[in-house]
Amino acid sequence: MGVYLLWQTAAWIREGEAWNVDLEGYPKFMRQVCNHPSIVMWEASNHPNRFKLHDISDSHDFVTRVYRTLSAVDTSRLISPTSFWQHMHYGNYDGSLDKEGNPIVPNPVLMEKLMTRGSQDAYTGYGAKWTALRKAPNKWAASCLAANDKAYFNFEHEESAAQPNWTLAEKEPWFKIQSYEWEYEKGSIGRLLDASEWRISQAFQAFAAWESMKKQILIGYDGFSWCSLESGSNMFTYQKPLIDPFGIPKLAYYANQSVFQPIWAGSSNVDVVYGPADHISPVLFNLGQPKTVDLTIELKNDKGKRIDRKIFKNIQVAGGRTVVNLDGFRFKTVPDGYYFLVYTVKEQNPPYRHKE
Repeated sequence: MGVYLLWQTAAWIREGEAWNVDLEGYPKFMRQVCNHPSIVMWEASNHPNRFKLHDISDSHDFVTRVYRTLSAVDTSRLISPTSFWQHMHYGNYDGSLDKEGNPIVPNPVLMEKLMTRGSQDAYTGYGAKWTALRKAPNKWAASCLAANDKAYFNFEHEESAAQPNWTLAEKEPWFKIQSYEWEYEKGSIGRLLDASEWRISQAFQAFAAWESMKKQILIGYDGFSWCSLESGSNMFTYQKPLIDPFGIPKLAYYANQSVFQPIWAGSSNVDVVYGPADHISPVLFNLGQPKTVDLTIELKNDKGKRIDRKIFKNIQVAGGRTVVNLDGFRFKTVPDGYYFLVYTVKEQNPPYRHKE
């Protein structure tokens, strides 16, 4: 899993008035780390949320000040004034509409080459219903993706929590103390999971992450930022991170690894249950060189025994960023029960294969 940095510096703020960002000190902080090879973007703030208490000129002025301050120091990295663009007044990609859809005079700075786009599109987070993911993208993201001109990032996504393995924390003062995020489960799962159900908690977080990131990549999202990688915040009760306080990855960590592979396969929709009459619609995603691959989709029972399989041979996948939709199909009649789909992609003659 490749990691890039969105460097926020000591000038960064979480919320409140955007003008609390230390824009005077920003150039100094940037110069301290500007040679770091993993920095790809300067993000001025997390999610200041007071823009709509002011006239639209406040959004214009903040974006302009951020761009001019940061671009004066570095013209090689992308710039985002905030991770939550939807808190500002802008309602579409080029800033020609406000949040209510009224025409406005756009701020030309928005279209500067270094200015990127994004927001915090948590389609399955914060207790969201699964319907939110089915309806994705939201209007703001749809406008930016349709323009297909600037990279679009989900700066803080799928904010569902996952309990740690409590058996490791029996001697800790925070043992079985649930997070403020616990209430999210009522909306997304339908009820609160207790401490004995920590495995289910992690399974839902991983499952939701995979399905949501899969869909977002297929519709054109360019990058994701998970908040955060490692646990420890809020006296160890912050349960969104991918790695628990003991350094052990949660299941969602591996879901992220899966979706960031250069090539992967899955269903083209976000359906979570198939009935006997439903068609399975496979899709392949490739990032990089052209490939020829075989795809095997297996139907397995809860013991891991294969009941049936479908094989797609010699799939020609173009290079670049490619989505290949394959023909839908149904498995043959199988006994009543619960089954799982396993997708396996095998590249023919991969360039990294070692010769005996």
